[in-house]
Amino acid sequence: MRVKKATLLIASSGSYQEGSPIRDRDIASQYLRLILRVAGITDVTFVAGGGTKAVDLREETMADFVAKLAPELAQAAAA
Repeated sequence: MRVKKATLLIASSGSYQEGSPIRDRDIASQYLRLILRVAGITDVTFVAGGGTKAVDLREETMADFVAKLAPELAQAAAA
């Protein structure tokens, strides 16, 4: 049986990365992983762009925000 893969890009104002004090509040990734599993997609990669509030508050430009994600995006695209 062929393994189905998915790559999801998620943007959020909060940062739910490993070690974050609010890591357990990341329900979107858990929910999407569950829905995809029901659809038979078991190999799921997430690229999380946390901290989008800085862009909204103009503390960071969109270009700078996306540039920080470039390595993860390139790695996900290559996989």
